[in-house]
Amino acid sequence: MNIISRYSIAVIMFFSVSAPALGQQWSVITAGGEFSLAVLSDGTLWGCGYNGNGQLGTGDTDPRETFSRLTDDTDWADVEAGGFHTLALKRDGSLWSFGLNGRGQLGHGDTDDRLIPTQIGEETDWISIDAGYATSYAIRSDGSLWAWGYNPYGQVGNGESGNQLREPVRVLGDHEWAMVSAGGVHVLAVTREGHLYSWGGGPNGQLGQGAEVQFLAEPGLVDSTREWISISAGFEFSTGVTADGKLWSWGFNGNGQLGQGDYFQRTEPMEITAVSEVWKDCEAGSSFVYATTDENAMYAWGANIHGQLGFNDAAERRIPEKVPSEIPWSDIAAAEGIISNQLIFGHHAFALHQDRQVICVAGANYGYQIGLPEPEPSVVFNCSIGDLTLDVDAPAFQPQTLDLYAYPNPAQDHLVVRLEDHTGSGHEVRDAILCDMLGRRHEVSYFSDNGQLLLDVASLPRGQYFLRVMTERGELSTERIVLR
Repeated sequence: MNIISRYSIAVIMFFSVSAPALGQQWSVITAGGEFSLAVLSDGTLWGCGYNGNGQLGTGDTDPRETFSRLTDDTDWADVEAGGFHTLALKRDGSLWSFGLNGRGQLGHGDTDDRLIPTQIGEETDWISIDAGYATSYAIRSDGSLWAWGYNPYGQVGNGESGNQLREPVRVLGDHEWAMVSAGGVHVLAVTREGHLYSWGGGPNGQLGQGAEVQFLAEPGLVDSTREWISISAGFEFSTGVTADGKLWSWGFNGNGQLGQGDYFQRTEPMEITAVSEVWKDCEAGSSFVYATTDENAMYAWGANIHGQLGFNDAAERRIPEKVPSEIPWSDIAAAEGIISNQLIFGHHAFALHQDRQVICVAGANYGYQIGLPEPEPSVVFNCSIGDLTLDVDAPAFQPQTLDLYAYPNPAQDHLVVRLEDHTGSGHEVRDAILCDMLGRRHEVSYFSDNGQLLLDVASLPRGQYFLRVMTERGELSTERIVLR
């Protein structure tokens, strides 16, 4: 997809009449420090994880341990999760923010946190957003780029540094911008002509302008000889894809996140050649990267201490490796790095398959940022969040009101399933679905006996599964099952 196509899509999203829906899909996914958000095609906002500063927009500071709907609004178009704050766009082109505001990153002229979405200004021509650690960015329909918030290294891009900017200011230069990506303390942006710029802090080469350029308070040219179609700024490194299908990286490389097979940093963009693919998109996390090919295969590399690469282990990769999946991928959101109390957060990912019907999650879950019911990490992509194919009005993993009993567990040939409420009364089980850890469904035969189900699992491969059952009222419960 070229730059002009990306821009056109953004304009159409806000200013054209929507075509009739062919079924709900997840239109946007984003991963923050310890929380995650998504927008459904009906305009509703969903999410899970840490909410101590109101970054989920629910009006309180209570965490959401399961993936659930967050606000009553039905006109959200885009959302971006930062360190502890959130930016969002509505379908009318208005710009909103909520969460932590100690650095003025919400853009309201003060440093007060917001627990609910609050509009920034009155303009309704915003078309693109990105949220960094504590700095925010947004592009208007005329191509102008605006920034606000934390600015010690000039990452706001207005020629100043070390000051706190609490309202949007225009980034210097007469460029018309197509996309922007915020890292820890540096920024990448691409013009509508496809030229790549960077600014902010770059002591590890993440600006891509050579070893001598370690700080810029306004945009500096990285490359104008190629057309850049995708960019992503990680914690202290950068990645990008050019229109010829080549994948590039530069900056810090302590976890092999540059994909070059070593741990040496680069101060200028260097092509990743270890894997022969035609690339179309990339997404940098705190110290790990995902990239997709023109055939919708997904590769991952870099840090993997919480299993965020999805390979069923915790070993880092220094070159891109294909993520196991029989289904084509369409989108990925990797949590960018943030620092809090000397610790770096950002070790999880959200992903969508091509049909965009189910959200797949991997990595850390200590703050319930991937929405699974237990706080343990998922070292493979668990495709069980927000399942739109179920015959219910809301995605999966709503707070459970019923207790699910499945026994024996571990099981061999048969599995008995029943549901009870807090009084011990049974509830009829209407349907049951078994999915493996990659989200693939496995058909099983079963019959009902006095409100409970007896499932025949003898023919299934041995391993771990997620059992999802529904009652006659559409209530949903989930349980992890082991077959031995």
